[in-house]
Amino acid sequence: MATPLSDERLAEIRERCDKATQGPWELEIKGADAAPLVIVWARYPHREGLHRHFITYTEYGEKPDPDVLQRNSDNYAFIAAARTDMPDLLAEVERLRALVPDLNAALVAKQQEGDRLAGDYVAIRAENQSLRDHHYSLDACPECGRLPPDHALDCALDAALRASNE
Repeated sequence: MATPLSDERLAEIRERCDKATQGPWELEIKGADAAPLVIVWARYPHREGLHRHFITYTEYGEKPDPDVLQRNSDNYAFIAAARTDMPDLLAEVERLRALVPDLNAALVAKQQEGDRLAGDYVAIRAENQSLRDHHYSLDACPECGRLPPDHALDCALDAALRASNE
């Protein structure tokens, strides 16, 4: 994984973008069949209409090897697109970085909720085991067959009433 860009590095990139001629930039290749001229232009609104500003060019004195021309043309296309791509990429980095504090807070909240639920689960399991242990240790009342302790007084009163009625 790449090393995250520091705030200083992003500021350097932003400064270069801000200082460069505004865009978008475009690539133009003239005379590709003979001795081509590769030009990168900037086009942007101006008070007199759309302004075209020269950025750079490469002039081949003779017809270059087609692979060299293609590779260099791809490089110039990359350069031309960078004027628009870089500000977009910087804006996306800034947008994503702005999300980090909220995402961290949400993660901490979910971790705390998970810890609380895990604690509840342990407590419920312990209570369940305690109830099972208590249930298996109970003996049914010989008088009524019910389990103690709540009915013991009722059974004693019932027995006394039966004895007094006999």
